Amino acid sequence: ESPHLKNFIDKNDFDTVYFEHLSYFSIFPLAVLCAKRGLILQDVTHHDIHGGSVRCHVTRTGQQSEQVKAYIKAELDGGYDKLPVYKTWAAKIAWVLGDFMALVARLNSEGKKVAGFAASAKGNTLLNAAGMGAKDILYLVDETPEKIGKFSPGTGIPIISFDQFIQGPPDYLVILSWNFWDEIVSKCRKAGYKGQFVNPLTCEIL
Repeated sequence: ESPHLKNFIDKNDFDTVYFEHLSYFSIFPLAVLCAKRGLILQDVTHHDIHGGSVRCHVTRTGQQSEQVKAYIKAELDGGYDKLPVYKTWAAKIAWVLGDFMALVARLNSEGKKVAGFAASAKGNTLLNAAGMGAKDILYLVDETPEKIGKFSPGTGIPIISFDQFIQGPPDYLVILSWNFWDEIVSKCRKAGYKGQFVNPLTCEIL
């Protein structure tokens, strides 16, 4: 089981790349590899975790399922076996990061307080890719006791508790664990937070 490369690129989930997630499989080359070793990539099932993962079933006998054929067709039709897709994706990442950096810079220049929610691995990847630090993001809110009072690696942004956040709320809260957007927004609103939320990948403000 692995995050699916096509899902990963289509959804622009570049911030999910960190020490635990270094492999993103594509079905076409996996099928070729299996065939070269006398194996058959017999079936593929989709799972929503990590933005879209695939569970691959490999056997010594049998035939490829229609699901495997459909995955391979989608990858080849989309050009995922060629370099241009990856060059375009790299440009898209740069564009997303540029927009996020510009938004945070603008909010800071207006005298707004900007903080982040979740001292998560994906959040750390995003903040480091954007070259941000404590001058850009005041603090990160987290509910893991072991993280509170420490600093986000590479950025030096202090990590505070949820209670501290509620006592001194920022004007804008960047949700770094965007995959839990609804849950985080609901929890913060119920606790009395009246500021606005920012999606760092789309720069949408709620």
